[in-house]
Amino acid sequence: MTQEMIQDITQSLEACASHYGQDANAVRDYLIQGQKRALALPNRGPIRFDKNGDIHPDILTTYAKYGFYVFENVLGEEELADIHADLEMLRDNFPTHMGAATDAHCGTTFLPIWAQQQMHRVARRWVQTVKQWPCSGQNHCRTH
Repeated sequence: MTQEMIQDITQSLEACASHYGQDANAVRDYLIQGQKRALALPNRGPIRFDKNGDIHPDILTTYAKYGFYVFENVLGEEELADIHADLEMLRDNFPTHMGAATDAHCGTTFLPIWAQQQMHRVARRWVQTVKQWPCSGQNHCRTH
């Protein structure tokens, strides 16, 4: 695993911890330690298949042991850029602070209809992408 694959989530951890008042420091430390432990697990790597086109048994064993597996380099740069653009557009219209009913731009209510439609479009695209993966659905894989 290369270091550039790890996203800096410091701001996210700080934002989460800040909601715990006097326990914020303890929560922050807990989250940081949890991230370190998760990153140290041997449960990440490229998607691999066996000769039948099924998910490689090593991945399934690792998933069963740790409860999750992080596939690396599954999405191309173009797909990632498209997803980032969609998320930025949605984030741009989030409420200005916890409990706010309006965004920072024009005082519209959180996620107006067009943004909700955008979310559905993104979700549909993800479903279409996942359906194209060699392994999809519940406990079965297609050969490629």
